[in-house]
Amino acid sequence: MIRGKYNRTVYDPEVHPKKAEDLAGQGLIDIEIARGLGISRTKYYEWKKRYSDFSDSVSRGKEKPDAEMARAFYRNCIGYDYEETKVTAVIDKNGKPVGKKVITRTKKHRPGSVLGQMFWLRVRQSQEWDPVLSSPGGGVDRVPALDKLPEHLLREIAEGRGVYHNGEVISIEDFERLPPDDEEDEREEDTGKEVTDE
Repeated sequence: MIRGKYNRTVYDPEVHPKKAEDLAGQGLIDIEIARGLGISRTKYYEWKKRYSDFSDSVSRGKEKPDAEMARAFYRNCIGYDYEETKVTAVIDKNGKPVGKKVITRTKKHRPGSVLGQMFWLRVRQSQEWDPVLSSPGGGVDRVPALDKLPEHLLREIAEGRGVYHNGEVISIEDFERLPPDDEEDEREEDTGKEVTDE
């Protein structure tokens, strides 16, 4: 094992927990926190196991950026209103600015992210949204990995305008015209042989 500057650091309960909490509060991951403390990754994990005050400090530090990220993610999922400010110069007949500026404020809306909404529901309400779509006939079609479906198809499913069925997204109307699953099974089992009563 190579002994370098990282292995010489001795744990100081007055310094390291506070510093680790500050570094974690900046959104750094474990390896970056270890570097910031001047220790190896191995020593970092050793300290987390050995010193509960150190481990608790890292956890506390990570809570703030995690909470901020969760709030930002939630906001992007549901959409939000914002004001856009545009500053333009007033120009005379010759095309030269006359020193005046016009400030235009426009209220805009950023719609929610369908992918984010589906991910949220899949994680928070996995029983209902794993994502599983039930057909009227009682059959179930599994939706493929979300990242494989184009945005417009995800939007159709999320808005209730489409259903994933047999490898494609079809309209609700077309889906309702399909025979129930048990009828499809009967047709598939039909061998074409004529059955006679004896």
